Amino acid sequence: MARALASAVDGELQRSRSVLQVLATSPQLDEGNIDDFALRALRVQETMAQWSAIMLADAGGKVLSHTGGAVDQRAIDRETLERVTSLLATSCAARISNIT
Repeated sequence: MARALASAVDGELQRSRSVLQVLATSPQLDEGNIDDFALRALRVQETMAQWSAIMLADAGGKVLSHTGGAVDQRAIDRETLERVTSLLATSCAARISNIT
């Protein structure tokens, strides 16, 4: 049972990560067109029923876009930004698959 659950979680995390990686290649980001990127992100979010929002922040943590509503002018706290960056840089599967 635990292995089946771990496998399901692994699959969902990998799917989410893949979707975010594709979204990160959006030409709108290369062009600095945050408004058009936000529209694309909203369309992507609509296909991911379990997601509540997609947030785009710059390297310093300043929120540039948020599909869940108005952009919060506050920055993401540094610790959260570093944790998310670290998590995305490594494989999520190894963290979940060790459940037995």
